[in-house]
Amino acid sequence: MERWNGLSRRCLRVGKAGDAAWAEQENQGVWERVVVVFTGTYERTVDGKHRLGIPSDLRALLAGSAQDDARPVLYVTLGEGQALYLYTESGYEQRAQELLNTQADDQLLDFERLFFSTSSRVEMDKQGRVLLPELLLKWAKIGTDVVLLGANDHMELRDRDTWYTYLEQRLSEQHNQLVNPRRVLGLGPAPLRPD
Repeated sequence: MERWNGLSRRCLRVGKAGDAAWAEQENQGVWERVVVVFTGTYERTVDGKHRLGIPSDLRALLAGSAQDDARPVLYVTLGEGQALYLYTESGYEQRAQELLNTQADDQLLDFERLFFSTSSRVEMDKQGRVLLPELLLKWAKIGTDVVLLGANDHMELRDRDTWYTYLEQRLSEQHNQLVNPRRVLGLGPAPLRPD
């Protein structure tokens, strides 16, 4: 569905509970790309057939990003720190395009080789589940009890116990940064509000 023109603009739409996807939306005859930001934490279970149920609010957002009436497609790849990353189809294509636009060197070529060879295209079934590749689950050391995390432009799938241990540690170390992001961004203290 290539109906882009020079007038298209990028818009940001934040999901209710947090699913990230790219979608095309027509606005007065102009097609624009809409970003849906993934947020939230969902406790899930990977069943014995390696299927992961996507939460209903995320499914609704993903359905909006699917082309025509097709079922939503996700790309699953190895992520940082024993995680699997789940990208929407257009989000994955954007990553691929960013890599194409980067000056190639040995390190980038090695990254591309690993990124693309460990990526898998999965289609959501009618029950809102995706079949996760067994090898990726094994490499990421992900078992049955998992968390699905919103991570801006993608979702992360992590082992539940490992995630909560990490989260507890990071929250105790970085509580002040979380409650005052201006300091983390180097913007100084929040301005005083006039009375």
